[in-house]
Amino acid sequence: MGKLRALPVLMAMMLFGCSSGSRTGGEFTGMLSADPANLDPQMASDEASYNVIRNIYATLVDTDNEGMIRCYAADDYHISDDGLEYIFYLRSGIMWKGEHDPVPLTADDYVFAYERLMDPVTNSPHKDMFADIKTIYAVDEKTLVIDLYEPNCDFLKKMAHPAFSPCNRELFLSTEGRYGMSAEDTYACGAFYISEWNYDPYWVGNHITLTKIRSNSFEGFVTSPDTVDLLIEPEETPDICVYEGGEVAKGYKLSDAYYPGLSLLVFTDKLSDDMREQLFAVACGAGDTSDDEHRRAYAYVPPSMTVMNQNYRDIFPDSRGYVRSIADTAEGFDKELFHAMLIPDDYTSYDTINRIIDMFAECGYYCDPMYLEEKELEERIGTGYNDLYVFTVKADLNSVDDLFAKIYSECGLSDNVLYYLSSQSEVSAKAKYSDQLENMLINEKVVLPLTYESVRIQSRNDISDYRYDPFVGTFNYKYMTGEK
Repeated sequence: MGKLRALPVLMAMMLFGCSSGSRTGGEFTGMLSADPANLDPQMASDEASYNVIRNIYATLVDTDNEGMIRCYAADDYHISDDGLEYIFYLRSGIMWKGEHDPVPLTADDYVFAYERLMDPVTNSPHKDMFADIKTIYAVDEKTLVIDLYEPNCDFLKKMAHPAFSPCNRELFLSTEGRYGMSAEDTYACGAFYISEWNYDPYWVGNHITLTKIRSNSFEGFVTSPDTVDLLIEPEETPDICVYEGGEVAKGYKLSDAYYPGLSLLVFTDKLSDDMREQLFAVACGAGDTSDDEHRRAYAYVPPSMTVMNQNYRDIFPDSRGYVRSIADTAEGFDKELFHAMLIPDDYTSYDTINRIIDMFAECGYYCDPMYLEEKELEERIGTGYNDLYVFTVKADLNSVDDLFAKIYSECGLSDNVLYYLSSQSEVSAKAKYSDQLENMLINEKVVLPLTYESVRIQSRNDISDYRYDPFVGTFNYKYMTGEK
């Protein structure tokens, strides 16, 4: 058999590999937004922790910069014809490192991780994410089998999430409840281990130093950097980090934009059906008011989202214009109205908002933009003070299932239709049903896609081959190279 034995109805899925750059070695600096709260993968839920976890544990699969699934700890896998059984074949040679003699990574480590996720005693915040797993067991040290209740062609993305990082039972128990709380109590099996974890709330130079696990860098699975120092609130520009605006540092470059987030305009039920339809139609005609951070959205699924290693917007481009065409139905309003549009204070696509407000005014509907902090915005929504509000949504995983669940929940719409989305086993069927959901949202005249929200990476000009997941917000430094 070849490197990939995949479910035929899922189409040709994964073009993967663990290529490394032409140069290995070197020291790099990255950045953490805060001190990690917990490096126990089954418990961590903050972005800073995820960024460390992704580099010190070996998930079965990983994602590249286009959101495509690539093999990682699993050198190969097989999916049954009915989409219910996944068999993962682990690489040989991956070891656990910590305050002990090296221990091989085995399939049992993923079984124990799953048991911890589901154990009520653990109280993992990720339990629901893996509720579609029916059984999981190790055939031998290098073969893991996972059976699902229902087929889902996006299931592999869950295997790339930091929460499904492996956990060795004996090493976990040896920490006596302190697993992931310090460098000494964190056992690594990924590209790096934590050689230093320095955090003092009264000191500026806080950081976590990741050092290569040399036994886990071998032919076909090479780790390029020797060291990555992750700085917390750094005084100087790190070698690589998420771009936070302003002037790009000299000797640095910006990546192309990732668009994982979506901002939407919600029309509340305080409006009459006729008024809501008219406002919706007017807002649809706001046109292309884009800038470097925002791109005008004419559909709901962001362009960085994938479905089974295909870009979703390549299957259904957002330039079809079905939102634009609604603008042709816009008419004037019967009387002058004065209301507020509530907007998060970090939403900066002012041109989009101002254009919509101006178009409303031309029809006799007047509203003022009110930019509020998140807490105050949440308190005001639903109080009857406003007819419209803006919110931004980003899926916790590169998954249309999660995206639509968040949209439907925010807008108070019935989510009964979402079950059929998560249970689709074929790429074409899942994409087609997602497209139908987009059209259903348009027809509801409740929530309008405004802009896709961007993320860019700032890095030294010589740096290449890093991997970044804009949905989880994590870097994988294993393959990163640089000539400085």
